[in-house]
Amino acid sequence: MLGTQVNLYYYSGTGNTLLVVKEMIKIFSARGIQVTLHKIEYTDPKKIDTEKAIGLAFPVAFQSTFPFVWNFLKALPQTEGTPVFMIDTMMAFMRSMHAVPQFLPS
Repeated sequence: MLGTQVNLYYYSGTGNTLLVVKEMIKIFSARGIQVTLHKIEYTDPKKIDTEKAIGLAFPVAFQSTFPFVWNFLKALPQTEGTPVFMIDTMMAFMRSMHAVPQFLPS
């Protein structure tokens, strides 16, 4: 379960990932979950709050993602029990969104 608060870290180069993130916020808000957005490029991953659920959203580029996104992911603190979910976007495609409802309370 995600709990009642989510910190969502995202990078959106062209705006597509941000569109998905905004739709996710609507879904979360409708279920009483507060989402705080953080841009990956302005966030120190060592200082994130691991007491709240963590969402990660970023575009796929060249069958991977951008080096600074990888650097962010690699620098995340290790934690036990912190719910984490990820959404990646690629032009007209997205993955992982179908899994989001299973983590949300009814």
